[in-house]
Amino acid sequence: MNKSMIKHLIAVSLVLVMLLACGTAPAETIRLRTLERGVSLRSNPWVESGNKILGIHANKILDAFGMVNGWYYVCYNGDWGYVAAYDENGRALVSVIPSGSSFTGFDDSRYDGYEVEFSESVYSGTRIRTLNRGVSLRSDPWVGDGNKICGIHANTTLEVYGKTGRWYYVCYEGNWGYVASCDGNGNALVTVIPDYR
Repeated sequence: MNKSMIKHLIAVSLVLVMLLACGTAPAETIRLRTLERGVSLRSNPWVESGNKILGIHANKILDAFGMVNGWYYVCYNGDWGYVAAYDENGRALVSVIPSGSSFTGFDDSRYDGYEVEFSESVYSGTRIRTLNRGVSLRSDPWVGDGNKICGIHANTTLEVYGKTGRWYYVCYEGNWGYVASCDGNGNALVTVIPDYR
């Protein structure tokens, strides 16, 4: 029996165990949202040449029916497979939507459409400054229980490495995360520092 066949049998066994454990229609699913990079749907819960079914774009809502070793088992547009919770560098690819949340996506109508390339290594050329209230650095681009990393004081200058919706991706004192450009009432929390070059 070759290595590929063994992996396939393991994957099928894992699916069967999950379905038996929760039934074919689990009473409660986990809701996920893909982050700004999107994610691959794969036939097995690991990265391997040829096991990618399709790509799932950013900000898509998914129902997960189980989890195995950091991989969620989901159905997307009729295709069943696995999506990774994190990439090889430990950076989140999806986030769990808290139960009872009415989140359906970002409303970007208040913004001018400005977007920057997302990167953890390449500075976008944009800097922001926190306003009088300061702002929270969060692990995910929304306000949720337990995703606050730390507070950032007022009048702090930050370099931007990416932007999704109303959230800037920054590094502050060695911590990578998201800061909101405005609060839930539309009041600005940061301002873009003009580039005078």
